[in-house]
Amino acid sequence: MTNAITVTDLSLNIGGAPILSGVNLALRAGKVTALIGRSGSGKSMTALAMMGLAPRSAQLEGEIIIDGDNDILAMNEKTLCGLRGSAIGMIFQEPMTALNPLQPIGAQVAETFIIHQKISRAEALEKAKATLARVGLPEESIPSSRYPHELSGGQRQRVVIAIAIALKPKILIADEPTTALDVTTQAEILSLLKGLAREDGSALLLITHDLAAVSNIADHILIMKGGRIVADKPADAFYADAANDSVKEFVPARIMRPEKPYKATDAAIIAESVSCDYNTPRQSFFHKPRKIRAVESAAFAIAQGENLGLVGESGCGKSTLAKALLGLHAIADGAISIGGEAFPAPQKSTMRRLRQKIQIVFQDPFSSFNPRKRVAEIVSEPLHLFDTPLSKADKYAH
Repeated sequence: MTNAITVTDLSLNIGGAPILSGVNLALRAGKVTALIGRSGSGKSMTALAMMGLAPRSAQLEGEIIIDGDNDILAMNEKTLCGLRGSAIGMIFQEPMTALNPLQPIGAQVAETFIIHQKISRAEALEKAKATLARVGLPEESIPSSRYPHELSGGQRQRVVIAIAIALKPKILIADEPTTALDVTTQAEILSLLKGLAREDGSALLLITHDLAAVSNIADHILIMKGGRIVADKPADAFYADAANDSVKEFVPARIMRPEKPYKATDAAIIAESVSCDYNTPRQSFFHKPRKIRAVESAAFAIAQGENLGLVGESGCGKSTLAKALLGLHAIADGAISIGGEAFPAPQKSTMRRLRQKIQIVFQDPFSSFNPRKRVAEIVSEPLHLFDTPLSKADKYAH
């Protein structure tokens, strides 16, 4: 079986610092190759180099051969633009930064058809709708006229996948494609990607840090550590050698029983029959927006020291409920209290004090950061909630 793409002795340095060292891998048509490694091991940089998207400051050595004799590292940008999307597709890790917030999802998928197939916009939009349906976003339930911010995190990831598979490329690189998805949807997406590789003869490189996610679909498994491939085996041989030091750290424990650090006391936060609505766009000037209920009568209490797991499929209302608990989304019905006090509170001073008691870790870290600020400034922002302003030195000390 011929290789769809072959990477030979790939090394990559940025500012004299080695990022990749002597990377060798080969992707075969119709096969799924999993690239496993911890964050910072070089997985994503390998994928970017294979797409011809390595940073401009990077110095690369080696070869990345596609179609038998064409070296990607020797191609100019015009040639690479012709390959991306048609011959090589990539599913990026963070959908919110990969998608254009100013364009509907249908138009973003259609763009691939317009650029590479030179067809009309109307025809491209029809193909885009069919592609979105393949990844679980049918037109009747998730209109292609929606914008990325109107979708859940999992639905946005499906749009990114739809863009990558639109032209059924012979090489598909998926960089952590299921990070933002629930367990049920993970299985569906991975099954879809595997089916694409089998049906269209595509070579699939699945990049992840979660061995359990790819255990049932990978034909070949690579382990990357410190910018090097430290294990390269067929899936059967990989699991047979799971006791090896380079492999066992990625084999997940089957049972996890977290210990509570201290006993639960009084309720820190209480939600009483909380319901939240969204308004749909107006159909015309004379029609009122239609309301969609995203959360219906959610009720729970979390005591100090307790951990509450909120589990559900993409789009079921988890993130909306979290935003309501922070006062970032209006409550249609019900009530929320923090430490026995109603939240949101009508007085600004009370809100300022209560906001010190509740924080959130957002789903997409890159889109949560202000790109114009340094890390120290971003981390010190919550300290502005203190009644007495801190000096710059004190803020950074915290």
